[in-house]
Amino acid sequence: MTISFRPAQDGKWTTRVEIVAPDGSVKYSESTAALDGVAVPITGNMGFIDTVALRQPAPDTLVMTLGKAGTRVSTRVYTVAKDLKSMTETIVWSSDNSQKLETTHFNRVE
Repeated sequence: MTISFRPAQDGKWTTRVEIVAPDGSVKYSESTAALDGVAVPITGNMGFIDTVALRQPAPDTLVMTLGKAGTRVSTRVYTVAKDLKSMTETIVWSSDNSQKLETTHFNRVE
């Protein structure tokens, strides 16, 4: 899995997620959104999501809410390490009644 965030026009961010399965098939999504919490469309072939909304409560933190057909699918909090070499993703799935947290760690490749 590769996640890239890059600045876009007018203070917006472009986010691209690419997942390569063991069989070589690729799923991806891409969006460009302001950090104002307003949902925008996602392009790509990840059928379980169609919108994203972003907020940045601190310089090293991004809150992303993914949706499908007007319903929240998950909320994800991305926190970048102080050395900028890694990032932690904490996920709360909306369909999870226990609201347990799922955590993933990513290492910077560029």
